[in-house]
Amino acid sequence: MSKVDRELIDPTIEPSSEKLHRVIGATVASIPAFGPVAFECFNTLIQPPMEKRQEKWMLQVTEAINELYKKGIVTEKELQKNETFFTTLVNASNTALRTHEKEKLDSLKTLF
Repeated sequence: MSKVDRELIDPTIEPSSEKLHRVIGATVASIPAFGPVAFECFNTLIQPPMEKRQEKWMLQVTEAINELYKKGIVTEKELQKNETFFTTLVNASNTALRTHEKEKLDSLKTLF
């Protein structure tokens, strides 16, 4: 069995889109007097890439959980008390936020 490449899960180099967003945000924030307001406007108008990824993942998980409810497989109370579910959700979410690959995201979604 070959060794799993950790870079696929937790890259040591920040993605360029995140760097660009951070640099532009810092530049906008440094404008005298108007900077803080401009920075908030920038963040409101241009969502950081990580937030987009997180929002998309949360919607996918919500849909999967709603499907479980709809099919009568599990109830909300059961999930709230299920430590295994919570651990799986947290671990899958951490992994999902660190990848853009559709195949991996689809596989993670099937955990729910």
